[in-house]
Amino acid sequence: MKTPQVRKDADSDTIMALFVKLNASEQKEVLAALHRLHESDQEKTWHGTIARIIDGDTVVLVDKTHGRNIVRLNEIDAPESNQPFGNEATEYLKEQIDGKTVTVKWKERDRYGRIIGDIKVNETNVNAEMIREGYA
Repeated sequence: MKTPQVRKDADSDTIMALFVKLNASEQKEVLAALHRLHESDQEKTWHGTIARIIDGDTVVLVDKTHGRNIVRLNEIDAPESNQPFGNEATEYLKEQIDGKTVTVKWKERDRYGRIIGDIKVNETNVNAEMIREGYA
């Protein structure tokens, strides 16, 4: 598909005029791309069970709809297991959520494909709790 050039400040009439010049297959591609763009910008809420604690800021979430996903806690950085207090951070996170049903709110994945999300158990924000307790 040859992509028409559209100025950043183009109005909707100009964009529509270009769109109708595309063939049906090209229009379908454009609409699919717009849908993916819109969908990627929407916050998602998943409910599932924490199957594993990888370290103090990374866990494995299992839910019936999406299966197993690695979740990296948003906006925190806990020490790695081989760093000072890394094991303590991991153990604290395990006490808080291991095997529990949680809610994960997220918008994006990182370059490794991990979900970057905020985890809640009931109404407790686990990300904030890790910071409050000094583990991240």
